[in-house]
Amino acid sequence: HFLSAYGIDYDRMAQMALHDQEQAEIADSIQAQQMAMLQQQIDSTLESLDSYIEMLYEDNVQEKVKGTYMILQLARNADNLETLIQDERLFSRLVGTLKESAKQSLDLSINIMYIFLCFSSFSEFHQMIVEHEVGSLTFKVLDYELKRFVAFQKELDSVKSADAETAKKEAKKTKLKIQLQDKLIHAALYFLLNLAEDISIEKKMRKKGIVGMMVQLIEKRSSEVALAALTFLKKLSIFKENKEEMKAAGIVEKSAKFFESSADALVLVTMRLFLNLSFDADMRQEMIQQNIVPKLVDALRKEPFRLVVLRLLYHLSTDDRCKSTFSYTEAPPMVYKLVVKSHETRLEKTLAALAVNLAMNQRCAERFLGESGLKPLMERLLRSRDPLLAKMIRNCASHDMASKEQFREYVPDLVTLLKGCEAEDNVDLLVEVLGTLGSLNMSSIPFAHLLVDYDLVSLLQRLLVPGFAEDDVVLEVVVFIGTCAQDPETAKVFASSSLVHALHDVMADKQDDDEIVLQIVFCYHYFIQHECTRDVLVGQVWRSASISDFFPHIWP
Repeated sequence: HFLSAYGIDYDRMAQMALHDQEQAEIADSIQAQQMAMLQQQIDSTLESLDSYIEMLYEDNVQEKVKGTYMILQLARNADNLETLIQDERLFSRLVGTLKESAKQSLDLSINIMYIFLCFSSFSEFHQMIVEHEVGSLTFKVLDYELKRFVAFQKELDSVKSADAETAKKEAKKTKLKIQLQDKLIHAALYFLLNLAEDISIEKKMRKKGIVGMMVQLIEKRSSEVALAALTFLKKLSIFKENKEEMKAAGIVEKSAKFFESSADALVLVTMRLFLNLSFDADMRQEMIQQNIVPKLVDALRKEPFRLVVLRLLYHLSTDDRCKSTFSYTEAPPMVYKLVVKSHETRLEKTLAALAVNLAMNQRCAERFLGESGLKPLMERLLRSRDPLLAKMIRNCASHDMASKEQFREYVPDLVTLLKGCEAEDNVDLLVEVLGTLGSLNMSSIPFAHLLVDYDLVSLLQRLLVPGFAEDDVVLEVVVFIGTCAQDPETAKVFASSSLVHALHDVMADKQDDDEIVLQIVFCYHYFIQHECTRDVLVGQVWRSASISDFFPHIWP
């Protein structure tokens, strides 16, 4: 057997894939054959190419194996490919040999498949490959090998009834065949993957059932074959039709097991496949059911996995049905740690987006804040002025929970930041800071003093001038006024200003914006409860108009 041609790292294979004594003996057998080949020290040369091709016409299969092995040594050197392709007989004879003798020898099939793989690594040779219909032939080889694998499995089952010594010997032979078969399939998959860079060819593969074949190959195969199949599935999954076929084949359930693999490459490609699939709501739910969130959170500790894990966790967190799942994992403290320890001036967007989504869940928000957990977040916000971090903090502030009292200490800082945003015209940060202040409906916060001491009334009045600020800013200003209006002392400040009149003008200007209208009505609700603001609202603002003037879309 000319196995040294395949570049197999047998030490690593033995460590990662072979666990019991029988399998170790199989590895020793393969390695012995490899060493025997190396001892022959056969060197192939371009000058002898004709003789190698002649070997492919021999009736003796071993001669064909030797000929293909010599050609493979040449093809593994990229500098030789141009010369090899110029020999008109080579490709035709390789295709013919694979058709005629593929079922006779795994070694022969492997050699030829690896030769084709060498050529497929360069797109300029793809046209020649297509003309000789090597892709279609490869599909036939794969289909045959999948059927033969079923036969191998039956062989393994049948030998169990034999005596112990015979059973051990026959099982060893069959497992050797399966390992050789995996090498053939491994080469065939990467060959097809190279061809699939042409979308038109990929579409033809889909019609031949490539998706179902790849799903089938991730089961009960070696880690090398699983890696190749998952890599192909990842590429295929960007198209909706392929994704739907994968969903029907149960791809999430069948591939979730690879998250527990000791091979980082296998784990990473599985994550990337799941990332593509996670755009589908049903697939996200199935991923949650497969309990992959704790495994993803644990993978955050590994730097090579972090970016793809964050993206996948973010996709899962967009589904409200999934958010609560995160609260029962180590996701909140892990994400919190990544946020406060980040060396970037502003948070990486995927990390920030995940933190924002998790903060929308009360239990996650509670775990974010913990004991004095707000302090590092606020210190970072005041230093970085990061709008996405501000959004995370705002979402935490939106929940009625004991840890919300931590915000009271930082209200002056938030007000100072608010005024700075207005001066700098930092609209994104302005919206989030206003939203945070508007969520702090706590009687312990002296809003009346803040409005006066920081001259917030004039700022709010400017932002309410029709056409001055964007609708998002106007909405948050109105919400903040509604929060402040619950305090009788703050009502006195509003009554002595023109804010009540300004809200009337906003109502007239934004009467088609239901959210703004609703929040203004909420403000009116509290204005009416305090005598000072009620006198202004009823005695001045509403005196010259009926209530229907303010709600024409409700009372036409």
